[in-house]
Amino acid sequence: MTAGPLDTELAAFCESGLSIVVAFRGPDGWPIVGLAVACAADAAAQRLRLVLSREPNRALLSAVAQSGALAATFSQPGSHRSIQFKGGALRKDAAHPDDIRRAAEQTGAFCRTLVQAGYSETLASAYCAHNPADLATLSFSPSDAFLQTPGPGAGGALPR
Repeated sequence: MTAGPLDTELAAFCESGLSIVVAFRGPDGWPIVGLAVACAADAAAQRLRLVLSREPNRALLSAVAQSGALAATFSQPGSHRSIQFKGGALRKDAAHPDDIRRAAEQTGAFCRTLVQAGYSETLASAYCAHNPADLATLSFSPSDAFLQTPGPGAGGALPR
């Protein structure tokens, strides 16, 4: 196993149906931010594969070629637990059937979490909606991980 910040517990967390914000610096130096609908995390390979809707993330996906690194923040609404990974070795691909299945499962779990947190089913469903035919993937190798949960440890690096 390659040493890195992604362990099996964090991999399971990333795949549990969360809010996933993806960002990197655009060619002009300003941030480009998007949302992923799902994640496949491979702790052994130290690789995160993010599933994104193409249309709302058009700027992000088109700027991938110019960027060498990205950050992805995974947040759980109920507990506010948030972990951010930074890394490189970016690769953009078409979504495969497993990615489409994963997107349906993880957005379903996230939608249920939002409803349990007090959001209406209408709002939660709209936020989690995606078109399976419009999915793409963006994968990267995390080199660093940070605790982003609000509190005194926020921003601190997670141990490897």
